[in-house]
Amino acid sequence: MAKIYYKTSYEQETQIDIRTWLCGLFKVCEMCENTDNSVHISHRNTAYINDSQNYASFCESCRKEDNEYYQELWNDYNSNIIAGLYG
Repeated sequence: MAKIYYKTSYEQETQIDIRTWLCGLFKVCEMCENTDNSVHISHRNTAYINDSQNYASFCESCRKEDNEYYQELWNDYNSNIIAGLYG
């Protein structure tokens, strides 16, 4: 898939998928596909090696849902790491 450079809020340039960029440009949420002025490109609560997968265009409610989902996965991952260290 094509990549495009995007300047994040931290003034860093990163590559994002062209689909994410277009959804952000036209204010279309990638999850619910609603068009809303609250849609923007944001960093997800992920740590993919391919940095372009760490960004998505979400409306506010979908961004919150996505962050909660990945936070739950991080909590499970971290508790398993700790259990492995002390178990």
